[in-house]
Amino acid sequence: MHLSRRSRAFGSALVIFTMALAGCERTPPPAKLAETFQLICDPPQLSLTAGGSGTLMAKAIDAVGKPIEGARVHFKASDPGLLGVTAVGEVKSMGPAGHTSISITSGSRSLTVPVDIVAGPAHRFDAAEGTESAIVAGVPASVSVRLMDAFDNPVANSQLMLEAAIEPPISLSTATDTNGVATVMLPVITESGHFILNVRTSEAPQVSLPLDMRVKAAEPMKLEAVKMLDSGPVALVADFELALRVRDAFGNPVPNVLVRWRTDTGSDSFNPAQSLSGPDGLVSTRWQLAGLKRRRATLRAFVVKNETIRFETWVALER
Repeated sequence: MHLSRRSRAFGSALVIFTMALAGCERTPPPAKLAETFQLICDPPQLSLTAGGSGTLMAKAIDAVGKPIEGARVHFKASDPGLLGVTAVGEVKSMGPAGHTSISITSGSRSLTVPVDIVAGPAHRFDAAEGTESAIVAGVPASVSVRLMDAFDNPVANSQLMLEAAIEPPISLSTATDTNGVATVMLPVITESGHFILNVRTSEAPQVSLPLDMRVKAAEPMKLEAVKMLDSGPVALVADFELALRVRDAFGNPVPNVLVRWRTDTGSDSFNPAQSLSGPDGLVSTRWQLAGLKRRRATLRAFVVKNETIRFETWVALER
């Protein structure tokens, strides 16, 4: 018997439909996931160095204590400025140190994982205090430095060495505090000038800081003759150059000290009548002797701000 074309097409469609229906009957519907009863995380808390990374392994547990396969677990950093976290629990420090946390959720359950970010290895120094102004000769002084990592976090509890090749040499040790700051008292220095104080870490000697330390003279203490008149009679018409040096109690020349010159008849015979000491502590003037009617002239010089610091001499005048 011959089937019509329409009958054959109908028969093929019926077979396909029957097979599809049979396939649907063989595939069971997806099982409903158990409700999350508890969240656990390994590790339960995380410690990172600045810029470092770590991984959190979180599991959803059902009411009978079994892990729930395929359970959705979400991670979220409480402070994205400190931490970044991926969908699979990979954690990355952004750099700043501090205390923060990551929130983990699954269903109606949540878990908070504390994260402690500490400073990384020492990277550089910064002068804190004691270097912006000069040390005064003979006066105790301290210097402070701050040690930081590559992200400018303070590095605590780091051993430091401070050394200077002066006489006597300086060799000191100390440790940074919780703010990364180390402060040391320097030995009393009595010689004015400059010296380099080298600061370095014991753990990483390549991390160092050369500090240019300035020591200025103490207060003026005396006037020292540098260029005075020779002994013996001097001509009344002569013009003489005079020079003194201002020194402190340790013999350092003292700059920027105003000195006034005088004789028995006043200051008119000096040019200038007042002199300001230079970096070498020198003050100078010219003394005009013309017109003096005395057989003897007394020369006086004194510090304007402290007249007890003075120099005095006299000369015999020719007639």
